Amino acid sequence: NVALNNKVSISGAQAADGSSADYITDGSLGRGFSSTGTETRFDVVLDMEDSQWNKIHIVEGEPYNVASYEISVSEDRRNWETMHTEASLQTQELKLDTDIGYRYLRLSVTGKVTAEAAVHLMEIEVFFEPSDAFRAEEDFKQVTVPSGLVTQNFSLPAVGAVYGSEFTWTSS
Repeated sequence: NVALNNKVSISGAQAADGSSADYITDGSLGRGFSSTGTETRFDVVLDMEDSQWNKIHIVEGEPYNVASYEISVSEDRRNWETMHTEASLQTQELKLDTDIGYRYLRLSVTGKVTAEAAVHLMEIEVFFEPSDAFRAEEDFKQVTVPSGLVTQNFSLPAVGAVYGSEFTWTSS
């Protein structure tokens, strides 16, 4: 869980007594964030710093009271790209089609089941599950040939894992 103990901010909602935004990434399923219930829409923003990630798991509290939500990402916290919109929190796990990860992750609660009731979120967990292409590229970066063991030059045809460029890897 690369979101463990990362910075969390909430806008548009107040934490209920005994609750904190920090509980969303503290790794404990024994406590979480609860709103006061007066909000109609609010945002939870995780600062992922330099972490690579592409999979989100949301653990809701009981009763969670989320009727609709949106997942967005940003590099600068000003320009957001919507990655997923859902009519309920039934889809609790989301895998992005990227290996990049983004600096900021935003969960926007856009609707509640019961307007006057609180929203309960236990934990937001974030993971990195690299694609096969990412793994191959990272492996290729680590290829080294010990000096002194190769007595003549040799070449290997290859295809780039990032853009599909054709190139020749040469030992010299």
